[in-house]
Amino acid sequence: MNVSRAQLYLSLLGPQLVFHLEEIQDIACQGFDLQVSAPAAPILEALLLLCAEWQEAGKLEFLYVTTQEALHELQGSSEKEPTGPVQPLVYIGDPLPLGKFFLVPYKLPPVSTLLGNLPKAILAVLKSFDLVMYMDVFDGPMVKRLKRVLDNDGLDVFLDAVVQVAFLAGFRGEVSCALRYLDELHVKRHLASLQTAQKSELKKCVHSVFNHVLKYQGDSYEFIKASFCYFVLSREGHNFSRASKILNLSRTTIQQYAKRAQHLGVRPFLFD
Repeated sequence: MNVSRAQLYLSLLGPQLVFHLEEIQDIACQGFDLQVSAPAAPILEALLLLCAEWQEAGKLEFLYVTTQEALHELQGSSEKEPTGPVQPLVYIGDPLPLGKFFLVPYKLPPVSTLLGNLPKAILAVLKSFDLVMYMDVFDGPMVKRLKRVLDNDGLDVFLDAVVQVAFLAGFRGEVSCALRYLDELHVKRHLASLQTAQKSELKKCVHSVFNHVLKYQGDSYEFIKASFCYFVLSREGHNFSRASKILNLSRTTIQQYAKRAQHLGVRPFLFD
């Protein structure tokens, strides 16, 4: 790659970020301190690089910080007797606690909006890696899949996907492999989302179980053992010998708790 990652971000997002930086500066120059946030870290990295370029060129008319500590220090110094013109202050970084720093929020749009025309963005990526000769393989179906990658997985995965497609479809000439690669990214993302949802649901179930047991009007320990026995026998369909091995309890004990389960209200708790 011919440029740093942050410079690549700026080359892709810069044209739109310039508009937003001009707007941020206009607001700041009217006397408002701002808090600038973005839905993705690469956007802020590109904005900070653009601010540094403007500052070096003498175009930047506000102070900017990236940490709460620096923000607190600058706001504290501004409360003292000023020795010169007070510059507006802009915080660029993670969200801050509400009502603490008296900053006006300014939210930057998502990467897909800042990128604009996707084929042009792909061409810019290829130029950065000296891979422009493979631009022809980025046809409609390929661009459509890359748009899905960008929307679902973010800019970094999108950049990597562009390089992978250039290698698979361009250098190797295996277009079907490149399409399959992009489709597999989508499937992995979908499976990861399902796993996250399942974990969340599992946590809710565990919380419900513990909450019920803690509020149970009776012997909670007996209720838990009866629930395990009833579940292994009735829900999982194991016989007493198999249940004995799973629960590490004697068959007699399992039979006793299985009989007690109905009296203790295990069935409606587990099945209703």
